[in-house]
Amino acid sequence: MWIVKMIFWVAVMLLSIFFVSENTGQEAQVMFWKWESLPMPLWLLMFISFAAGVIVSLAIAIFKLVQFRGDGRKMRKENLILTQELTELRRTAIENDIKIENPPPFPGETNELTPPTN
Repeated sequence: MWIVKMIFWVAVMLLSIFFVSENTGQEAQVMFWKWESLPMPLWLLMFISFAAGVIVSLAIAIFKLVQFRGDGRKMRKENLILTQELTELRRTAIENDIKIENPPPFPGETNELTPPTN
């Protein structure tokens, strides 16, 4: 798979070099409301806009990553609480007259009366 990625990026670089070489003589200006940029080569303007898009996309991706990690921590904590609650519910008697003297241990747990197994 890495060879496919490498071939892809080499092709992108070659196309970029071709684009720059074909557009060296053309100049463009950016006009935004009443502001105008200095005339600059078209390839430089395209590169700046591409870099700005990459930076904005990276910022959004980092924000989402931090948000997903927080959600993951919250869900792990909730899962631990629900697991503890489920363990307690499994150990309670179903009816009042049933007494569980020595409940069997769950996997990974030991009972006071049952020696740990290794």
